[in-house]
Amino acid sequence: MTYGTDPSNMQQPAPAYNAAPTYNNAAPAYNAAPTYNNAAPTYNAAPTYNTAAPAYNGTPAQPAPAQPAGAQQAPVIGTGQYFLWILLFSFPIVGLICAIVLAASSTMNPNLKNWAKAQLIWMVLGFVFLLLFRSAISSAMSSVFDFIMAVPFLF
Repeated sequence: MTYGTDPSNMQQPAPAYNAAPTYNNAAPAYNAAPTYNNAAPTYNAAPTYNTAAPAYNGTPAQPAPAQPAGAQQAPVIGTGQYFLWILLFSFPIVGLICAIVLAASSTMNPNLKNWAKAQLIWMVLGFVFLLLFRSAISSAMSSVFDFIMAVPFLF
């Protein structure tokens, strides 16, 4: 393109291609048709498994948990015994005395001793919550009583 000439009569040259594209229109070639073996499959002999128990060499598979020397396992407390202890602890003064005695005892079953400690903690928490609840109710009632007494026409 040259400058200074009228662009309407300018012609651009046609693009040049190297060669025309070629296409493969032939059908794809396949090998011969597949053949199938209609014979029944054959299997090897059934696998064999060792069903014999492993030999015991006199040592346990897992070691027993370590216990201090001379320690004995505490006997199990049955359901009936727990039922009776809970019944005994349900009486306010008797239950508190039993909980203190059992928690402080050194000859008692350790399971029962720990359970008595837990019951003693629950008793103390219940007493603390009782005091907080009583003080909240008494302060609320005193303010209601003061309000009633302040109204002159009721009394």
